[in-house]
Amino acid sequence: MNRASTDMGNVSQVVPAIHPYIGLGCFPAANHQPSFAAHCVGEAANQAIYDGAAALALTALDYLA
Repeated sequence: MNRASTDMGNVSQVVPAIHPYIGLGCFPAANHQPSFAAHCVGEAANQAIYDGAAALALTALDYLA
């Protein structure tokens, strides 16, 4: 898995944190490349957005419960 620099380490010093990845199934296309951008349009990309939103909403529900 490709790793990139984030501020997640700073966040996790203050609150519990995870940094999940949601795939588009576009390997070997890499971020910031035209081939990756092409995969970011269409049904697979829409599904990835839905999956991320659903996971975040379910996490919030778990927290509130």
